[in-house]
Parts: sequence; structure tokens; C-alpha cells
Amino acid sequence: MCLTARSKGRVERAIQFVQGSFWAGESFADLAIAQEAAVLWCRTRAGMRVHGTTHQQPLMAFTEHEHAHLLPAPAEPYDVPLYTTAKVARDHHVQVAKALYSIPGDRRGQQVDVRADRALVKLYQHGNLIKTHPRKPPGGRSTDRDDLPAHVSAYALRDLERLIGDAAVHGRAVGELAAKILDDPLPWTTMRRVYKLIGLCRTYNDQRVEAAARRLLDAESIDLNVLRRMLERALEEETATAAPARSNVIVATARFARDSQRYAARRNEVRS
Repeated sequence: MCLTARSKGRVERAIQFVQGSFWAGESFADLAIAQEAAVLWCRTRAGMRVHGTTHQQPLMAFTEHEHAHLLPAPAEPYDVPLYTTAKVARDHHVQVAKALYSIPGDRRGQQVDVRADRALVKLYQHGNLIKTHPRKPPGGRSTDRDDLPAHVSAYALRDLERLIGDAAVHGRAVGELAAKILDDPLPWTTMRRVYKLIGLCRTYNDQRVEAAARRLLDAESIDLNVLRRMLERALEEETATAAPARSNVIVATARFARDSQRYAARRNEVRS
């Protein structure tokens, strides 16, 4: 029955009947004894009385009309939903019950409402459903590629081939170096180093990084700190070579200085 303002009193009237007819004057040693007494009371007292509105015995009405429409009792406990709020992180994910779920659009730093049950996680903002994910266990991750901007989807989805391709755009040697960096038993732990390599290409331009990466590969090294020092040293040498040579130094004289000839030593004339 849907509880409304008009039906509220009629529904709650049964509570007074239970309190006055079953609980009043009774004392039970434990919960099991109380449950047995409640079942007996329903079958003999409450179920066999004549109801004031229907003028029928509730137990007989239930047996004849309602019992056939009952569904089987659930085999699992009631699924109590989890209601909470979550903040959208910089990687476009929210954390719910120690699992991560992607959010569409650029909502970084914003709050979303969460309803999580045993099967689904539903994300709302301003009362509108914006995303539904299958429920993941703690430590799990549910990421929809379409939710993420292009520049973060490779990292979020741990797409190694795409990340190597992004590096190879800057040069063949850069791509080979990225592949060697990711050649690791746990490649996702080295993905940030590849992003650092791509960042060096933006800082020092592709040609310089390509040449330095080739020299680094020839030396059988993948140390990006060494690569960065090579780029810095090469840039310093180019700057020093391009600097114009100094011309003759011009010394400015003071405005009111006397002429230097006034201070020249003179030979004394010997008079005869």
C-alpha cells in the first residue's frame, strides 16, 4: 500500500493493536521465543478476529485471495544501496567503495551523487543520471573510453600501443626509446616516463630529441635524465656558438675629465 496523508492513520493504527494485544504485559527471554509467540498470536488472535472494515477474518482472507499471488522468498539478503557523494578527480574518475569509475565530460573538481547497489553504480549530478557502471570490487576500475579526453585516454586505459605511437610521431628513435621503456613486467608503472619523453620533445623540439635519443639507444641506455642532460648541453653549446664575438672595448671618458696630455711628464730645460 502506498502511504499517503489520507492513509497514514489507517496504516499506523495496526501498530497500536499489536502493542496493546501482543506486547502488553508480555516478557520474552530471547528473540526466538518472541518470534514463536508472534506467529502463534497471528494465527490464533489477530488472524481469526473479524476485521472492522472488511468484516472478514484476516487469516481466511489471506489464504483464499492473497496467498496464491505471493512471490517466492528471496534467497539472498536485501540489497541495501549505498548512497554517497564523490569528487571527480583529475583523471576524470570518482572513487566509490575503493573502486574507480569514469565520468563523462570535464567535471574535474565537481561533486556527483552516487547510488551503488550489488550490481550497478549510478552517478547523478543535479538530479540527472549522467553515467551507469557495473559494480566493481575494491581495487577495481570501470573506464569508458568515450568518457575521457583524447590526451588522457591512453594513460587511463593503459593503452601501451597507442602511447608508443604517440611517441613515434616525434621521431623513429623516440618511438623505439618509448617501446624499450615500456618493455617491463609492469609496463603501466613506466608510462609516466614515456610522457616525460614526449614532454622533452615539446621543450627541445623533435629534431634535437630524435638525435639525442638515437645516441642514447646506441649507448644501450634508456635513462631519461641522461637524455635531458644531453639536450641541455647541446643547447648550451649552440647558444655559445651563436653568441657574437666581442669587439674592441670602448672606454667612455668622464664628461669633465682633463686631457691626458696635461699629465704627461715634461723634461726640465737646463739653462746655461
